[in-house]
Amino acid sequence: PSSVVLEQKKQIVLAFLGDENYIPMKLKEICYMLQVNPEEKYILVQVLDELIKEGRVEQTKKGKYI
Repeated sequence: PSSVVLEQKKQIVLAFLGDENYIPMKLKEICYMLQVNPEEKYILVQVLDELIKEGRVEQTKKGKYI
């Protein structure tokens, strides 16, 4: 995916994770909540990995994203 598409997806994920009602979730749960198609799951993984590298998202030892 292009960097523009990734940037848009980052904003969607950050908005979702930053929502006051958000509770820490695993990848599978985030896919379900954001209605990510199974074949597009790798894009979500890529987005989450980049956000972790940027220090904007953390992954707990149990694999939940916060």
